[in-house]
Amino acid sequence: GSHLVFPSWVLPTCHAVSFFHPADERPVAAIPWEGALLVGTTDLDHGGDLNDEPRITHAEVAYLMEGLCHAFPRRPISVKDCLASFAGIRPVVGGGKGDPSTESREHRVWTDKGAVTVTGGKLTTFRQVALDALKAAQPFLRSCGTGPGKGPIFSPMVRGVPSAAGLTAASRRRLCGRYGAEGGEVVRGVSPEDLACIPGTKTLWAELPYAARREQVRHLPDLLLRRVRIGLLTPSGGAPYLDRIEGLCRPVLPWDDARWRTEKAAYRDLWNQCYAIPEE
Repeated sequence: GSHLVFPSWVLPTCHAVSFFHPADERPVAAIPWEGALLVGTTDLDHGGDLNDEPRITHAEVAYLMEGLCHAFPRRPISVKDCLASFAGIRPVVGGGKGDPSTESREHRVWTDKGAVTVTGGKLTTFRQVALDALKAAQPFLRSCGTGPGKGPIFSPMVRGVPSAAGLTAASRRRLCGRYGAEGGEVVRGVSPEDLACIPGTKTLWAELPYAARREQVRHLPDLLLRRVRIGLLTPSGGAPYLDRIEGLCRPVLPWDDARWRTEKAAYRDLWNQCYAIPEE
């Protein structure tokens, strides 16, 4: 399944919009996401090597643009406005059917050496999938209760995000929602300029060193594409900001000059190959 990411001005909406594609009547959605607009998804069999990073195809770009322009014919939406793309391989629990698209979307959860794996599932069963995953993870999470299936699962936040110069109320709410009790730790002791949002995103500069220190970052794509999402939300995957990102994260990532050069070059190559819109 592949997606396109646009700036929010392309289709200003505060609600997710779902529509049927004119070519095959499959549902497609345009969803406000992280201050941008997420459009997807496609549904194709994946025949490539599972060790390779998946990427959107020309045909998928054309498919999503056709659906978007059909649903919003009066909006001048162009693929040139697209910030990024991404693709993911959707695991399905096999039942012996020939066509993966017709397989059941039932899910399975199992634990192996501390790693909890979820496969299958679908959007409408997300809560049950999450509850089953939390149940499997409970032995490893002190704050995780079994829960009755309704209401909150984790313990309430025990401390808020402190008031800081330049930190807006919206940013404080976001930090509380994203990091819970650790929200205050993200911004504690940081310089005022790092409490600003990275241009075009809702992510604070201060979140980058926090994620680098606390969220098991091994390579630069871990940080920019998965821990935070600025690689999908900023032009050229955030390439203009790489030097500043290095300066912020050097104190918490044990990389020397040569490693930083290698990481930045590898990130640019990966982004251009797998997250940019493919060239004609």
